[in-house]
Amino acid sequence: MFYTIGKSWLGKTLIASSDGSKLCGLFISNNEDEMITYLKNSFPNRKIEESEEQLKFLLKDVVGFIDDNTGSFKFPVEVS
Repeated sequence: MFYTIGKSWLGKTLIASSDGSKLCGLFISNNEDEMITYLKNSFPNRKIEESEEQLKFLLKDVVGFIDDNTGSFKFPVEVS
């Protein structure tokens, strides 16, 4: 599993994916260490590596979606 961190209107945004095309983790926080720890605890049996190159297009899509739709979100946002 790979992860990378970008920045959206809501704050630092961590995304995770097993193959670079499907999103399997999305965290928004200003604490990078906390997001990485939560990701590792959520998938304890997976090898997790940082890879900006593997996920750069997915990150662009996710951050673009957040930034384009932030005004329509009802807070708190819950995703299951």
